[in-house]
Amino acid sequence: MRAQLQGWFQSSGDYATTLIANERRKSQRHITVLQVAKLVTETCEELCIVRDISSGGLKAEIYCPLQLDDKVQIQFKSGQQVDGHVVWLEDRQAGIEFDQTIETERLLVRRERDPEGNPVRAPRLKVDMPGMLRVNGEQACVHVGDISQDGCKVHSDLLLKPGIGCEISLPGLGFRMAAVRWFRDNEAGVRFHERLSYQEFAQWRHRLVSGGI
Repeated sequence: MRAQLQGWFQSSGDYATTLIANERRKSQRHITVLQVAKLVTETCEELCIVRDISSGGLKAEIYCPLQLDDKVQIQFKSGQQVDGHVVWLEDRQAGIEFDQTIETERLLVRRERDPEGNPVRAPRLKVDMPGMLRVNGEQACVHVGDISQDGCKVHSDLLLKPGIGCEISLPGLGFRMAAVRWFRDNEAGVRFHERLSYQEFAQWRHRLVSGGI
């Protein structure tokens, strides 16, 4: 009888150990991705590339200064966001551990609208910088309020019409062909004809932050 009980406890223990190991493997399973997201800290916000992700964390390519244990928030194209902290840094790579385990599919799924019902756009960064706008041979200074790889929002005294072609210059980028998407209350959405690649965008932002421009 004792031998039977010992065998039962042993088999139960093995079963529990197997369950725990399976859960650990499940939580450690990484999905390789190449998705642009926005990384927000207490002092800055920049784009990053999520290289791989699991239910417990992710690895990202970064172009902004981070320290170990920094609290961060990652905002995904799906409109979802997750909080975490930095657990390792190497060159331009960072390891982020989530504050809570997540369902990776929920973060990575591509949506037309975010949870609040707003259209999902490319990750945008709030900025405060001057720019130059050319429209029909007329040139004027503008103020740039936010920017993404696809375009930017500007404040302008020019009367702009949606659909009109233009050129816009930002510090360190030079003039780019674009078009006005919308205009109201002296603010306009300007879309680049050619999308900025992530590398071009991130390196430009890095030069701005480091004072290289």
